[in-house]
Amino acid sequence: MLLLKPERLLDGDGRALPPGSALLLDGARIAALLPPGAPAPARARPLDLPPGCTLMPGLIDLHDYLSVDPDQPDPMQQMFGADTVLRCRVAARHLRRDLLSGVTTQRIMGEGGGLDAALAAEQRAGHLVGPALITSGAPIAPTGSHQQRPEGGLDDAAALSRAIEEAAAAGHGWIKLVATGGINGRGLGPAEAAYAPELLRHAVRAARAAGLRVAVAAQGGPAAIAAAEAGADTLEHGALLEAEGIAALAASGTAWVLTPGRFLRPDGIPLAAARDPAVAARLARVAGALRAAVPLAVARGVRLGLGADNMHGRFGDDVGRLVALGAPPALAIAAATGGAAAILGLDDRGLLRPGMRADLLLVDGDPLLAPDALQRVRGVIQAGRYALAGLPA
Repeated sequence: MLLLKPERLLDGDGRALPPGSALLLDGARIAALLPPGAPAPARARPLDLPPGCTLMPGLIDLHDYLSVDPDQPDPMQQMFGADTVLRCRVAARHLRRDLLSGVTTQRIMGEGGGLDAALAAEQRAGHLVGPALITSGAPIAPTGSHQQRPEGGLDDAAALSRAIEEAAAAGHGWIKLVATGGINGRGLGPAEAAYAPELLRHAVRAARAAGLRVAVAAQGGPAAIAAAEAGADTLEHGALLEAEGIAALAASGTAWVLTPGRFLRPDGIPLAAARDPAVAARLARVAGALRAAVPLAVARGVRLGLGADNMHGRFGDDVGRLVALGAPPALAIAAATGGAAAILGLDDRGLLRPGMRADLLLVDGDPLLAPDALQRVRGVIQAGRYALAGLPA
């Protein structure tokens, strides 16, 4: 058994635990959360931790990719590339970078050729380092979409049903429907609907019947409302959500997975906007829309999650950006830990509870007072094993 007694413990609901609390690990699981002054078992081995640090659950990134390098041309088409060796090499680099930044679980929102399922299997076998993967396979997107499959778009109920059946047979837990254009994509606008509402409803019903959860990528407009009304589990991005979309999410219980860093970091989509006036015009609306939408979503009780969306190794920054957009720090932290686990339907991680996975992050400082503390990673433990030096052996 291992005893961890940091200067402060922060739970996955964003709540600071009483000073002097300690965590007891037994292999890959949390054995106990000890209140201040409680004796530890005699066989527990104390682990010296750096002063001034916070220990908390590992981060859960709800929207990312594996083989997509964001700085390359046509980034979304890389997920369908024929060079599997290159894609695996890129994926391994991203996975390691994400784990070392504190991400211990990651939902993948698009990979062609079964790459995500294959890498998840390699990971379960112990052959691949990185966050635990939750997969969705290739996106389900219509003709002309920036995430259309090489063999063509999926445009009718029969095609959607086949894609969902294939995802279930491949062992995925999710499907991803692309319901609008992207901020950084060609063709369909970011608030233009790619699928009629009846097709979204059909896809959700088919996915439920196959035991799959549904993520719908939509920036805003009628498609976001239709996704919520269809019963999607998550709405991805939502960069142009307005009050009607927020109301629909609140009414349906659909969670909003924001990807603020991709839109707002200078090394994200702003790089493409500097080269492409059309992207710049789309992007110009995003910051103001998010500043209006986030406080409204918080007030309406919409469940929030976060995704790095290809900004690998920088997920902690998304928590800070959510705070800057108007979310309370505790809620933003929950959106990347316990709340994210709940959105995924996982009851074995995201909180500091006995029996939970020992997925832990040690950061320098107090994230409740300074969210940028999440970018000062001092140690990562995944399933009870050190993933980052900085913790003594």
